[in-house]
Amino acid sequence: MDKAAAGQPQSFDGAAAKRALPPTALDAHKRQSEVLIVAGSREYLGAALLCARGAFRSGAGMVRLALPQALAQSAVMALPEAVIAPLPAEDALGLEHLEALLALAASAHAAAVGPGLGRHEGTLALVAALWKRLSIPAVFDADALFALPLAEAAGAARVLTPHEGELKRLLGPQALNEGRVAAVLALAKAGRCVALLKGPATLVALPDGAMTQNSSGNPALATAGSGDVLSGAIAALMAQGAAPFAAAGLAAWAHGLAADAWVRTHGPRGLLASELADALPAAFAQAAL
Repeated sequence: MDKAAAGQPQSFDGAAAKRALPPTALDAHKRQSEVLIVAGSREYLGAALLCARGAFRSGAGMVRLALPQALAQSAVMALPEAVIAPLPAEDALGLEHLEALLALAASAHAAAVGPGLGRHEGTLALVAALWKRLSIPAVFDADALFALPLAEAAGAARVLTPHEGELKRLLGPQALNEGRVAAVLALAKAGRCVALLKGPATLVALPDGAMTQNSSGNPALATAGSGDVLSGAIAALMAQGAAPFAAAGLAAWAHGLAADAWVRTHGPRGLLASELADALPAAFAQAAL
């Protein structure tokens, strides 16, 4: 991005999507774009499944879903395409699972951490450790945003995807006093990462001031699980080789475009997050035209 435009968002449109879309090789293999998803708890298994579905529908060749062992059978029945990595726990993951997760990450190309994890003390400690020790690009979203040690160096590229309420918890109640553009840039600088601020005209920023504003989407996206789908999509695009900044912008654009297409057929009410995920392939196809 032009230095003169630093701090001023450029529109992320179909032309930008075409540039950002990673190519698909004719000899592609499922293990060349593996995503590890660390998500889910007894209360919120659905969030983990929606994140995994978003990753698959965005081109991930393999999705490995790490969650409490007590939830494994339900997860397999709901999403048989996913490779389930059951970890010994009844309700939620904790710091005791860190080494097992790092071992699972060794074969993955990107990760998504947070959807439905819960906010147990041990779970939040696990999130903080993964921030520092995961050696692959990773999206941190949802419950994971309650535990990030932003002042500490991350183990690899990170993408944060808060809505405005989560942004205030990360940066303080004054975070939006100077507007959304200043706020998303402040988060990118604080975490030395890609920051995506959800909402009307989603913004994606880098610490150096490079920034895009999404051109797609509508209020139908304000439905439970929509953000989980987005996190899976970003992780999948990074696993396919897209740079984190490009992956975040492209995922937000396709996510919004999928909702736009749904609304044209069904109207502005009633979109399910699972339907949103299933509409992503057609949205990505628009970028390939």
